[in-house]
Amino acid sequence: MPKMVIVALIAAVVFCLTFLLGVATVRAGDRIIDLHDMQEGLTVTGFEIGSAQSATIEGVGFGSAKGTSFYSYGWIINAATRRLVWSMNEDCPDPNKISDDLYECRAEIKLPAGRYEAYYFISDPSNFMPGSGDISVNDLGDLIEIIGEAIKLSSDDKQTISQEDLEELTFTITLEQQATVFTPAFHAPEGAIVTFNAPGKNAYLHQGFTLTRETGLKVQAIGEYSESYDLFVDGGWIMDADTRKKVWTMDKWNTEWADGARKNRLFDGTVTLPAGNYIAYYVTDDSHHPEAWNSPPPADPLNYGLVVSVAQPTDLASVKPFDEHVNETPIVTITGVGNSAFEKKGFTLKRPSRIHILALGEKSYSGDELADYGWIMNADDAEKVWEMTGDNTDFAGGAAKNCRFDGIIELPPGTYIVYYRTDDSHAYGSWNAERPLDYRDYGISLFGVGKEFSSSDFTLHDTFAPTGNILVNLTGLGDDEDVDQDFTLSKPTEIKITALGEGKGSTMYDYGWIEDERGHTVWEMTFAKTRNGGGTSKNRLVIDTITLQKGTYTAHFVTDDSHSYAGFNASPPDDPERWGLMITAR
Repeated sequence: MPKMVIVALIAAVVFCLTFLLGVATVRAGDRIIDLHDMQEGLTVTGFEIGSAQSATIEGVGFGSAKGTSFYSYGWIINAATRRLVWSMNEDCPDPNKISDDLYECRAEIKLPAGRYEAYYFISDPSNFMPGSGDISVNDLGDLIEIIGEAIKLSSDDKQTISQEDLEELTFTITLEQQATVFTPAFHAPEGAIVTFNAPGKNAYLHQGFTLTRETGLKVQAIGEYSESYDLFVDGGWIMDADTRKKVWTMDKWNTEWADGARKNRLFDGTVTLPAGNYIAYYVTDDSHHPEAWNSPPPADPLNYGLVVSVAQPTDLASVKPFDEHVNETPIVTITGVGNSAFEKKGFTLKRPSRIHILALGEKSYSGDELADYGWIMNADDAEKVWEMTGDNTDFAGGAAKNCRFDGIIELPPGTYIVYYRTDDSHAYGSWNAERPLDYRDYGISLFGVGKEFSSSDFTLHDTFAPTGNILVNLTGLGDDEDVDQDFTLSKPTEIKITALGEGKGSTMYDYGWIEDERGHTVWEMTFAKTRNGGGTSKNRLVIDTITLQKGTYTAHFVTDDSHSYAGFNASPPDDPERWGLMITAR
């Protein structure tokens, strides 16, 4: 066979292997990495060396003064450890300025044998968030320079990357000896049981698993922390499926900076969990994710997300699949709730039960109170048994004000009313900001927990007539009412008084009292006796117990010309049907 044909065949085989395997060999002294003519976004490549050797790194980045905040730059990570090896942002303290915004870096480093990944990220400065780079202040001059950069970034005339600037951006690596080039890709670690990799915007990922014995889990998570909202807008957690309590979560204190923008955070550790059922979650907001970074990504962008694996490969046998909905029976569903809504549903439990509550709502601008929320009242005594608050909810994805309660409470037998209220903006079908990830569940849902719980353990109610030994029922009152009702006791009796009215500044405007046969007041609803009844602060509730002697009594209740069950002029109380007074015998 002619020599030229043999050479051609060999070349063809090498080309095919390179195409199929994504691997190419580069001779000693040649540039192993040569990135140029790049567009905005992330460029990635990899190389492998069989022995320790020196590497010459050269690159041009686009950034601010003294290179303290590169918007576009390159870096190298170890493909095995996933840790940063070298970065233009951190390892080029004195870059050579070649134009207003272009800086040149050159470095000589020693690399041990192994596989490496090289990245270059190009960001438009108009999308760059001041403070997301690695800022170092050594003197007053540095401080003035950094403040000037922040003003420059915040001005209307922001920097932009021109086509000429793009053409100048480069990242090259030259090695002493022969090496191979490969295309990096995500690879789940051995023993992985949950893999939420490279999630896009507005992701809501969850997966259940069962541990048959105590097991050590390796957890690797990279996400985005918002200093403004003091929460992870991209982040993960693990929940005990039986108690709905978090057993692990990413927070500011158990994570470290993941390089790139300061909001990039990394958790890399081991979590030991007892036998049980668990659900792993990962959520993202609408920006800064693998499909579209709005500022420099973490050093290891290919592993953005959450991966849970067994710490010891032999423990994989202790992991089983788990479906969180298998052991739950729906009781009440109030979802798809729109603006300016007030909805309720009642149910009666026939035995003590564990109830799973899933509720989505909206935080107010203060963050301490909720604008859209749910609660549960005991229909017999008007006591609130559960309420959705800013403290017991978590981020629900989308806009930072979206919140979510996912937990379990225990309720004794009895009759309950589930309420859900929204204000006049940002609800199902009319969002004024990014909607929550599970937006179809906007509202509140209740489920009975456990295999032993069934539909025969509860009944639903469309009407909400009070129960018990009712002596007086003056409720559901409107404006300008002046009502009374007599009741007679055949013996000394302990009575329970529930009164809901209006009061402000120690004065009551809608209130009740009880008189005996001689017209003497034996009980009165004073402001001092009341507490807030939910909603606006002027909604006043009192639940009192007193003993009255044998005899006939008259209960009274009066209202003024505004703010009553007929029409509230401010946020209504938690149990508006009870506006007025009710008396029951104990």
